[in-house]
Amino acid sequence: MKSITESPQLRTDSLSLGYLDRTVIEALTFVIPAEQVTALVGPNACGKSTLLRGLARLIPPQRGSVLLEGKDLHDLPTRSVARRLCLLPQHGEAPEGLTVRELTEFGRHPHRSWLGTATPKDDQIVAESLAAAGLSAHADALVEHLSGGQKQRVWLAMALAQQAEILLLDEPTTFLDPAHQFEVLRLIRELNSKHGRTIVMVLHDLNLAARFADQVVLMKDGALVAYGTPVEVLTPAWLQTVYGIRVEVRIEDDGVPLIVFRG
Repeated sequence: MKSITESPQLRTDSLSLGYLDRTVIEALTFVIPAEQVTALVGPNACGKSTLLRGLARLIPPQRGSVLLEGKDLHDLPTRSVARRLCLLPQHGEAPEGLTVRELTEFGRHPHRSWLGTATPKDDQIVAESLAAAGLSAHADALVEHLSGGQKQRVWLAMALAQQAEILLLDEPTTFLDPAHQFEVLRLIRELNSKHGRTIVMVLHDLNLAARFADQVVLMKDGALVAYGTPVEVLTPAWLQTVYGIRVEVRIEDDGVPLIVFRG
């Protein structure tokens, strides 16, 4: 595993993003620490997914920039970016008839030659990725036959196979029941702690963000409202400012904030 000082660091510099003549994100500047888990939280339509797409180079900046190790992301070669950074969209859909192993193998494409031939090293990395995601026993199963939590693990296995150092996850727990939400987030935390991945994920559940993230970016109307550890950001004052609701925040024995909604 790389040390934090050797790992890539993603940051924005006065970044503005939008669609056509509509600006969604306005002059946003913040740092995503290497080898940590960062959660983007905020009300619906506040710009969280737009920001994630901007970090993934899917939306060009209207103004400002996204920097990877100090270099403008849009100046870097596409294949180089694909090897360093991976975006998992909110509703990943695999083509029918695709097995778990076959979908995981897609993660190796940025590392292959133009002929696209798999090597023994590719096969080894795919096998290791399946094992890390707890899917070795399901390698030959069709993705369409899996549960929601298992499908999310397949997409994470594909990201592992890509060996990208930065994973951008858009609402990875959407449509999952609480048990599968914890299963997926435990795996994401493991990818961070055991494999040194830098994780940026959009979450709606504030208590999940408090438990699984190292830092929280709280947004409202395309702007950064608060930025820091869960204890620093998920406070009654900040949450009332952003969501317009009264909450009580209790600090659990393990130091994790627990948010209780009061209306």
